[in-house]
Amino acid sequence: MKYRLLDRIVEVEKWKFGRGIKMPSLEECMLTRDGVFPRFFLLESLVQLLGKVVQYSSDFQYTATIKDVFQGKWLESVASRLANVDMGNSFFLEVRIEKYDLLDDMMVVFHGDITVKKMKVFTLDTAVGQLIRLSALNGLEESKLEFYSIYST
Repeated sequence: MKYRLLDRIVEVEKWKFGRGIKMPSLEECMLTRDGVFPRFFLLESLVQLLGKVVQYSSDFQYTATIKDVFQGKWLESVASRLANVDMGNSFFLEVRIEKYDLLDDMMVVFHGDITVKKMKVFTLDTAVGQLIRLSALNGLEESKLEFYSIYST
């Protein structure tokens, strides 16, 4: 079973960056604790955005998953900034690719941010993603269909 926690891709430039949106659904809001949206959902949304950017950039030959986080942090007062999350709030996600290697290391170095209500709540200064051939997972056509179902130009 797959969980798609990335609702929309609004901008992507091959091997440079991607911007997306996570809009909590009614079901996801039921999982909040004290009105705070779970952080792991947001991190997974950011990683899914990275995967989609890599898929698009590699003409749907590769995807990425997170391997190592060297420096990432939730900014001060996150609980208060994320309070009262409901279906009307949107989380804005951005990943920026610093470098990638499709030949030897099969990795991508990237940075990311999560913003809500025009306030940055998480910053990922440096992380490494492992590149994986899509043919080993779900295949080219399914990945293309899923990407274009959430990408709005």
